[in-house]
Amino acid sequence: MTLHPLRLTVILLGVGSLACSSMSGDFETSSLTALIRAADDGAGAAQVTVALRRTDADLFEPEEVTLSDEDRLVAVTADGESEEMAWSDEHLAYAATFSTASRNATYGVAFYREEHESAPDSAMTVPQGIELTTPSQGETYSLSRDDITVQWSNEPAYRETISEPDRDSTSELSDAAIFARLSGDCIETAELEFALDEGHFVVPAGSLEATDEGSDEGDDDADTAGTTGTADTTGTANACEVTIEVFRDRAGTIDPSFASDSSAVGSHVRSVVVQLTP
Repeated sequence: MTLHPLRLTVILLGVGSLACSSMSGDFETSSLTALIRAADDGAGAAQVTVALRRTDADLFEPEEVTLSDEDRLVAVTADGESEEMAWSDEHLAYAATFSTASRNATYGVAFYREEHESAPDSAMTVPQGIELTTPSQGETYSLSRDDITVQWSNEPAYRETISEPDRDSTSELSDAAIFARLSGDCIETAELEFALDEGHFVVPAGSLEATDEGSDEGDDDADTAGTTGTADTTGTANACEVTIEVFRDRAGTIDPSFASDSSAVGSHVRSVVVQLTP
């Protein structure tokens, strides 16, 4: 397991500069990186998102790419249902939502262009989902003193599949990876990745990096508590809600017309919110 803060570099070039973006019509398809994801969050719907980035941006140019009028992104299901994708502030990407999601559902994304080469053949299959069993919603942990154990189980349909010896029972798990993210106002966002799906992981006490955001509940305790690992719990750690997200991701196929660092991923996402105190 690898645990590290999510590091973001922000360069201030003037008011509003971070909101700038380039127009897709100014670039060949091979100069655009597409980050495509189809995700089932357990609420019965599937979200397909596409973020476009330019591959040649330098430090003084915006990396994000906005669709020009002559370019379109369309998401499609295996049953032929299609939806034109629109910008989503929630996802910070172009998005389409389908009202039903199912195990092993396949989704495609087509990038149609009038002035440049189109990229119609990206696809991804959502892997079997997981059920989070620990921690409980709203459970409270101390940043400096408590380990956070996260456990999950495979959904019943998947357990039935792997119990049948005459099927290729390991293929669905072996080509899907487990990732996790912990985020909240009082900690630096942390991402974890796992070589194997062992059904659980532990975030050791003190391993999350505190910020000075969040409520000031518990500051007196933070002033006197000892520190463990890399956590900063001396006077700056506050209380907040922390969202724990667990992803099972399966690599899809990206249209070769996009830049080589593009990706398509099918994902099952489950989340729980806990309370974190110093």
